[in-house]
Amino acid sequence: MPLFHGQRDAGLVHKFNMELINDIIDTEVAVYKLSLEDTKSNLYNESDKKIYYSPVKVPARIDYQPQTYEGTEFGQDYQQSAVFAFIREYLKAVDIFVEVGDVIEYNGEWWEIDAIQENQFFGGKNPDYSFATEKWGHNVSIVANAHLTRRSRIHIEDFRPAVVDNNSNDLPS
Repeated sequence: MPLFHGQRDAGLVHKFNMELINDIIDTEVAVYKLSLEDTKSNLYNESDKKIYYSPVKVPARIDYQPQTYEGTEFGQDYQQSAVFAFIREYLKAVDIFVEVGDVIEYNGEWWEIDAIQENQFFGGKNPDYSFATEKWGHNVSIVANAHLTRRSRIHIEDFRPAVVDNNSNDLPS
């Protein structure tokens, strides 16, 4: 039976992580889940128009990679990748499971998830596969590797629920 990395230690680490991500980093992203039931595919199981569920706001830590530029016959184009890290317990609480193909909106840009890493364990121990009588360790985070994509490619469009008249009395003073 290990001396460290029990449920009490894991709870403390989780509390620190939640405080860090919510109060200090304080960066939220919108996660759009891909709706496989509503997306129609062709003979090769590919789709030109994917359908997404409504977005869910989730706190995240973001690590941008440098932009790379490429000249094409249509002009200059750039590519970029980023890493989005989420607290696993928070995603469970809001009932969202981040997967490859989902889209993340952040800072007016759209990021399509390419790969997921779920093996960041506190103490190097996976609590789901513990041979001890108690659970040891803690599954800390889910890390998503994503690339920058165009809004026209994913068919997610902004909408305005209403047009606000500046002369209206409904505006806050």
